[in-house]
Amino acid sequence: MEQHRLERSIQKTTRFFTITMQDMFGKTEGYIVVRNRRSEPRFSANQAVSVSRPDEPHSLPVNGEIIDYSNSGLAIIIPVEATPASRLLIEWPLGSVLAEVRNCRRLRPGAYRVGLALREIIARAEIQGDTSVA
Repeated sequence: MEQHRLERSIQKTTRFFTITMQDMFGKTEGYIVVRNRRSEPRFSANQAVSVSRPDEPHSLPVNGEIIDYSNSGLAIIIPVEATPASRLLIEWPLGSVLAEVRNCRRLRPGAYRVGLALREIIARAEIQGDTSVA
């Protein structure tokens, strides 16, 4: 029995992703349309930050990096796990925000990707990065 290797191609539109699966001969095996749940565009970044837990006054801040952002949220990489629904204070030169943890995923030992919803802008400044949509 001959096995065919399936390849996926992903085409992104503004609100939907179309995933097309093709075999090695280019024959389409099927496709799936998945709704893009983001309500606004995200932008790539590479801004070093200090991250602390304002609800835990004795906890020490950790170094992190903003990897993408939108008008309502941030994604950061930090060396420790963050609990969903907890609050984090994100600070960088000339800017700081208070945010709520929406999700946390371990990327590798000592690196967690944390999705944050902005709750309060304490000081406003530009985030360093490119202007391409993530």
